[in-house]
Amino acid sequence: MSSSTSFKCQILVRNLAKRTTAKQLQQYASRYGSVLDCYLTETDGEGFIEFNDRINVDVFMDKR
Repeated sequence: MSSSTSFKCQILVRNLAKRTTAKQLQQYASRYGSVLDCYLTETDGEGFIEFNDRINVDVFMDKR
């Protein structure tokens, strides 16, 4: 695997309150590491968080 290979560090979050905004989700997730992107899906209560690094995903999953 070359050093230029990159992996998306993106996770799906479910069961969010219907009134949750992408900004609120990003603020929450940023407690666990650097967030590159955060958006909600068209399905109520779901969103994606993309972290800068895989370790941030692990920390989020362990601490949430």
